[in-house]
Amino acid sequence: YTDTGLFLDQTNTRAMVMENARGRKVLNLFCYTSSFSVYAAAGGAESVVSVDLSNVYSQWSRRNLDANGFLDTGKYSVVTMDASAFLDEALEKGDKYDLVIFDPPAFSNSHKAEDFDVQKDYLGFLSRINMLLTDGGAVIFSENLQGFRFEKGRLGPYFKVREITGEVHAQGFSKKRKSCRAW
Repeated sequence: YTDTGLFLDQTNTRAMVMENARGRKVLNLFCYTSSFSVYAAAGGAESVVSVDLSNVYSQWSRRNLDANGFLDTGKYSVVTMDASAFLDEALEKGDKYDLVIFDPPAFSNSHKAEDFDVQKDYLGFLSRINMLLTDGGAVIFSENLQGFRFEKGRLGPYFKVREITGEVHAQGFSKKRKSCRAW
């Protein structure tokens, strides 16, 4: 097993981020190694904030951004912080983003933060993310938990949700398994 820091099943989703990033303020939650952030920066994002709880992945993120020429830490920042705490602080400060990438792990039980279970916690995260969006802003939410149930009706009438799994399905990955889904 070699961890490359890059999930191949997200190839087309990253391309979608790049195509939609020009001039936008982008937030990448649970950024891992910041591949989505690199694509957003390459697509001409005005700024990109990458958030991950792990010191190891935050360092890897910074190296990936630097290696791709995105050296300006004021424009391309990496924040080592719990995503939930980051959202709370961003809401308190009144921060706004045009594009938010929400690609969380299925589960996390780090000693640094409260346990996270995507099936249980995604609605609360999406509600808080929505409050950070500019008018016309968008969220790209992807999840690899097999059997994940997106209950879009529970988000209320203010959310416009469209599944894009078919549009971003990467060539060579089984459509039967439905492991990576995106909205």
